[in-house]
Amino acid sequence: RIYCCQCCQTGGGIAGMKMTGQKIKEIFGPFAVYYVVYHAAFILLLLVLQSAAKLAGREWTAWTTPEQTAATGILGGISMVLGILPLLKALKKELSDRGETFIRTKDVVPQQTVDKKNSVQNGLVTVLAAVTASLGWNIVFSLSGLVQQSESYQDVARNQYGVPLLAGVILYGIVSPFVEEIVFRGIIFNRLRKDFSVWGAVLLSGILFGLYHGNLVQGVYGMLMGSLMAYLYARMERFWIPCLFHMTANLTVYLTVQAPGIHEKVFTVPAAAIMLCVLAVALVLTERRYRKTMK
Repeated sequence: RIYCCQCCQTGGGIAGMKMTGQKIKEIFGPFAVYYVVYHAAFILLLLVLQSAAKLAGREWTAWTTPEQTAATGILGGISMVLGILPLLKALKKELSDRGETFIRTKDVVPQQTVDKKNSVQNGLVTVLAAVTASLGWNIVFSLSGLVQQSESYQDVARNQYGVPLLAGVILYGIVSPFVEEIVFRGIIFNRLRKDFSVWGAVLLSGILFGLYHGNLVQGVYGMLMGSLMAYLYARMERFWIPCLFHMTANLTVYLTVQAPGIHEKVFTVPAAAIMLCVLAVALVLTERRYRKTMK
């Protein structure tokens, strides 16, 4: 099945689309719902935790101790899960409109039916792209000095890497990627590409994902990674693809940083060049496979 967006009939691209109030609500509404529920849940859970600490005779005034950093991270993870609960119905509808479920695609023409072999190939390409993109761009940002100069990013990094390893793997390798993919690729990107060209939707969703992160370093990184995840999703047409990419990328960086010896050896100019070259090859192969299936 080839999905034709409205702008294909009206000139294409971003300029071919008039953003009405209803369209803006459809695209940004899910994020607004998630944002409000997430913060409301976090505040309520934090108040409960502070009250419990007070009853136990402990003051919850600093955010720098390992216990409090870990507790805050766990509260954030729980709040993220609560934040997407109101969006699951919308996600199901968006996937259903494209003939998707979480894993398999239904009601498609034989030309686009993906067997197990192709699914494995798609998964391997996705993992390869995730590892090389996450490491390659992180090395570039680190060697450029951008990471060291951003105080806001340093604060975020201290909180992320201050949680115990197992909790960090669960939070940043499973919970956070899955939640963010539901919001940004599962709902927002799928709605964007109903009215924009695929490339317009990829770019806009990437920009929104970058802005969501709230600081320059993560904003640029998020835009690059968000656009890449949207592109792979558009080419492979499986929602599990961006989820797998996001989880792999987060875990790759998280575990690399947690191993100082590996971190020092990997973060070099030659390593960055190799990673980004391999990423480019993976994307070229993905595009060639996609075009071949469209013939």
